[in-house]
Amino acid sequence: MPPHTRSALARYLDRVRRLYPLGVPRAALRPPTLSTLCSLVVVTESPSLSGSERELLEAICVKGLRCPFDRCAVTVVRPRSDILEALKSIEGHYQVPPPVTIVFGAEGRLGELQDGQGQALLHTHPLERIGSDQAAKRETWGHLKAVLPHFSAQ
Repeated sequence: MPPHTRSALARYLDRVRRLYPLGVPRAALRPPTLSTLCSLVVVTESPSLSGSERELLEAICVKGLRCPFDRCAVTVVRPRSDILEALKSIEGHYQVPPPVTIVFGAEGRLGELQDGQGQALLHTHPLERIGSDQAAKRETWGHLKAVLPHFSAQ
């Protein structure tokens, strides 16, 4: 290590020692985590989202939910796969689970909002249908309005 780097490091450590005379608190040693506001689960046959589906998903987040897209966790699952398992894996991925999870394309649960323990789970239309059917787009917007209070609480 070059001498100027060692002296800079020594000065830094001395400042830290003076700032924390009783030692650095454990909370300050944890890596910072980005709080995720929304978890989006997309049920689709394709292994990844197409350009138009991704654009639609981003517009739903940014324009509809007023949530920055980088604060949305997107998980793509295949039809007939276990959505509950996907949701459990999402919750296990974050130190603090997202307060809102929206499932696009879950059969038989359209518009159903499950709310419990400070978390909301919403089921709505598949992205392909939202992008091509105006009635589905309007209905989806009605579904999304139900989770908006969860964002205002953030």
